[in-house]
Amino acid sequence: MSTRDLFGLKDDDLEAARELFEGASGLALEPRHGSYHGGDYYSKTLENKDEFILQANNDNDGEEGSWAEEDYKDFGVLLYIFSPSDGDRYRKLLACEQCGFVPLERSLTTPSRLLKMRYIGGQEEVYFEKQLSVF
Repeated sequence: MSTRDLFGLKDDDLEAARELFEGASGLALEPRHGSYHGGDYYSKTLENKDEFILQANNDNDGEEGSWAEEDYKDFGVLLYIFSPSDGDRYRKLLACEQCGFVPLERSLTTPSRLLKMRYIGGQEEVYFEKQLSVF
């Protein structure tokens, strides 16, 4: 089962968010720059294909007043985690209150189904489900 998780951090300090993530996960993120991710951001891809992207949620693509995730304007920093097999592990690592990361969305993909969920009041709520063709 492949997962895509989206976490938010209320603070808009990208450097502090990097330190929080690295402390919780034990992984070192690498600095990057690109307009697609709103300028400066951090990322890491592991050998097992797990991928982490930490970026600001404002001024995306250099356009003032634009957002990477419009639905989550209250969150200054976003953390995307893509994992082909171990997404629950990262969700548990970031669940601690000291981390400050709030789970916002999760997508699960199996060979036969795609499920998209939002976290509302601390609970997962399905907002999209699709059966996938199996050949």
